[in-house]
Amino acid sequence: MKNLELETVIEILETLKAESILTLHTANKTIICDYMVLATVPSHRQMRYIANDIHKQCGGKRQHREDMEEQWVLIDLGDIIIHLMTPQARVSIDLESLWS
Repeated sequence: MKNLELETVIEILETLKAESILTLHTANKTIICDYMVLATVPSHRQMRYIANDIHKQCGGKRQHREDMEEQWVLIDLGDIIIHLMTPQARVSIDLESLWS
């Protein structure tokens, strides 16, 4: 089920033109999730659209958080956490370095 949901998330991100999609396997690094998916999106409007589409297609309990400056959206699917970020937020937050 996890792999199917991960594949669905990646397909949604690709279809909706998210950029620089990166999947990190985090099961050996943290207990909060098995995978983190990072993606860059050019606008807050696109971020919200992608987040809503993921909610519709992936089913189950989810949380959706946004930062106050509308630079970053976190979607918690349980075993998968998705980070949608503007290019500026992706560089400044640098989750790749933290979780790689």
